[in-house]
Amino acid sequence: MTTVAARPQNRDPTATRAVTARIEDLDRVDASARFAFGTTAALVSISGPIEARLGVEAPSKATLEIHVRPLGGVPGVTERSIASILRNIFSPSIILNAHPRTLIQVVFQVLGSPPNRAYGVSSRSSFVTDYSMLAALINAGSLAFLRATSLPLTGVIVAVSVGVVQDGLSRDLVVDPEDSELEALSAGGTFAFLTSQSQGDDSQMDTDISTLSEARIVWYSWEGEYIPKEFSKAEKLARHAASGILQTFRETLFGKDVDPNASMITS
Repeated sequence: MTTVAARPQNRDPTATRAVTARIEDLDRVDASARFAFGTTAALVSISGPIEARLGVEAPSKATLEIHVRPLGGVPGVTERSIASILRNIFSPSIILNAHPRTLIQVVFQVLGSPPNRAYGVSSRSSFVTDYSMLAALINAGSLAFLRATSLPLTGVIVAVSVGVVQDGLSRDLVVDPEDSELEALSAGGTFAFLTSQSQGDDSQMDTDISTLSEARIVWYSWEGEYIPKEFSKAEKLARHAASGILQTFRETLFGKDVDPNASMITS
């Protein structure tokens, strides 16, 4: 692959923007967290397990209810579609049968989307969704679930977006494309990985790059031209970047001096 054109702030093609993660203390919820790639930010709150409403109660497991709220206005078709995606992503990471007949309510709030854009996507972009915003929503949800100690987890979800910038015949991969790069993308998507506890060791979670390379993909999306070799490289870049985000989760929960093998999940 040829050298990609200069990115904003001369960012390396394999690097995300500055990642920020913070545990929040919102009122009347059990856990909340904020996550951002640069200015692409999301806030998530979790309530539960709580008493399930009539009609949503499941006899053998908890019901996972997810809502997505835009920066302004009322939720519409886009938000309901993203909520369905998020439900499918997070369900494998939560041990729902630990709290049968209860409700886990999760609210995902989009933050910082510029005016006249839907989740950061320019009207001149061919993409329906800003995949970096989707990755931020997923990562904010993961951090909130890690904070919700009453909810046992099978592992941690980490998400990263990758885009393809085309300049003539040259096609270059870039990690975490930002708003100003979206119009130049010819393809791209988001990868969500589930890192699980090491087999035979309940106190340790797979976190290093070599082990994360074997983490299960629980969801991915891809828009634009699909080239198998290019897609495979995009997945590898996303896995590599995900390892840094996982370490950010750990430092956010326990501080920068934490043992890199300390377990983050409740099982």
